[in-house]
Amino acid sequence: MWTWYLSPTLAVLATAYAGCLLWRAGAGPGPSPQSPRAGDQNFGWSSFCAVVGIWMSSLAMQLHGIAVPLVISGHLGGTVGDVGLMGGVLAAAEIPSMAVAGLLMPRVDHRVVGAVGSAIYLLYLCLAINASAPADIVVLQLINGPASAAMIIFSISFLQELFVGRHGLSAALIPIVTITSTVGAAALFGIVDAYIGVLQYNLVFAATFAGAGSVLIGISASFKWKRADPGGSVA
Repeated sequence: MWTWYLSPTLAVLATAYAGCLLWRAGAGPGPSPQSPRAGDQNFGWSSFCAVVGIWMSSLAMQLHGIAVPLVISGHLGGTVGDVGLMGGVLAAAEIPSMAVAGLLMPRVDHRVVGAVGSAIYLLYLCLAINASAPADIVVLQLINGPASAAMIIFSISFLQELFVGRHGLSAALIPIVTITSTVGAAALFGIVDAYIGVLQYNLVFAATFAGAGSVLIGISASFKWKRADPGGSVA
């Protein structure tokens, strides 16, 4: 049975090592001093805090996605129909929220959107932990939708701009964050189920990661961020 815990751990370590190699490659000097790239100038503790915050927020979302259907059908005594209704309400709230978040991105710092989104997601999880009926979870998707949309839009846009002019690195970092957070969420869910046995604790851990992610992204937002145009010059 120990292999169920060892395998995800090894997968996370291997993927993290690959991510570190990509990170080091992206941190190298630009092609010439006369044409600095935003990806090089933005690299540092600010970017590191933001990426770790994105990873933690993503893990919170993945863990929530695994646990909340079981909470509805198990602890709250709901049905598969309740789970489907929750998904429908979430999609209805999330899609227009993504459009709004996309409109906000050119006007405000991406990291502000991400930090606020993670904070709202923390609020949603705290309310979901205290839900007493499936209908409560369904209604709370009206909060979950905008929060999830803000975090998704922020993570994609931020990671794409992290290594401007090095699209392969940016494109690789997005699935690395997604895959490692998914594996981490699955491993954490297994540990909670094996050693605690209470489904709601998954939401508690998800809230913890969402809160930590919001703090780290907020710390990153306190640093100046130099945005770049598509040609790679600093704006």
